[in-house]
Amino acid sequence: MSINLRIKQIRKTLNLSQAKFAKEISISNGYIAGIELENRKVNDRIVKLICAMYGVNET
Repeated sequence: MSINLRIKQIRKTLNLSQAKFAKEISISNGYIAGIELENRKVNDRIVKLICAMYGVNET
């Protein structure tokens, strides 16, 4: 599973909308939508923000 789909899975597991998820990690709604559609790359900053905010293991 790609990192993009893992992020989508985390968001859905947390029962968050794209807008709320994006706001909580300080990125735009469009960017999170692009990530989930696999149109955008995921950088280390986003991964670290998600891990810190939601207690998710990076691996």
